[in-house]
Amino acid sequence: MFGRNVRDIRSEQQLSITTLARISGICRPLLMKIEKGESDVRLSYVERLGAALCVSPLELLTPKNTNMP
Repeated sequence: MFGRNVRDIRSEQQLSITTLARISGICRPLLMKIEKGESDVRLSYVERLGAALCVSPLELLTPKNTNMP
């Protein structure tokens, strides 16, 4: 869920994964693993990605309601 939220918000903001890696200070290969759900996520990553994407860490950790019309 966290990785999917990061990917979705990054895409909505039209940021490449390379750009988000540069802004957040998280290396691109690790960021790719985070988005795929293949890496454990540290609190520092949540904070850094929230700041880079200009969203609260809670927004990155909250499941999206996909049942809305």
